[in-house]
Amino acid sequence: SWLSLENNQFSTLPDSIFRLTNLSTLLLGGNQLSTLPEETFKLTSLCTLGLGGNRFSTIPERIFRLTNLDTLHFENSQLSILPDSISRLINLRTLNLKNNQLSTLPNSISRLINLRTLNLKNNRLSREALPPTIIQWMEQKGWDLPPPRRQELSSASAAAAAAAAADGMATDEIDQEDPLA
Repeated sequence: SWLSLENNQFSTLPDSIFRLTNLSTLLLGGNQLSTLPEETFKLTSLCTLGLGGNRFSTIPERIFRLTNLDTLHFENSQLSILPDSISRLINLRTLNLKNNQLSTLPNSISRLINLRTLNLKNNRLSREALPPTIIQWMEQKGWDLPPPRRQELSSASAAAAAAAAADGMATDEIDQEDPLA
């Protein structure tokens, strides 16, 4: 069974939800939630939990008790850290973390052996910030790596950029060395 309470401006959840002990999908995206009541974590039949577009700055630790989860949505939030505890979600197949503030990933994410879909678009990730084990893991999965961090312009490039600006050229048109070559 499933329940969608998306886009309702809830800041707290109705108590009646927690009587739905056989609930397999709970969609709570687009509300004003910043925490979840303890009763949420008693819904051990949950396979899909949608919490995107709320006011979470971190993933509540208690979510990692829901070991039957195979899909977790936390997109469009304000997450800056993905806890090591993510590895407890051993059945997770889909993890949506797009449009957050993540700048790195914990090594523990590579223990999610069932993970098939990982959406990290529009975060603050760069290759340089990722541990080598995560880069290797993502490459083995065939997933795109985040782009390299934008390099500071060398003094020669800065002079060329200044000259280009004076000539009315866009600085994007100046050739720069590939930092990964």
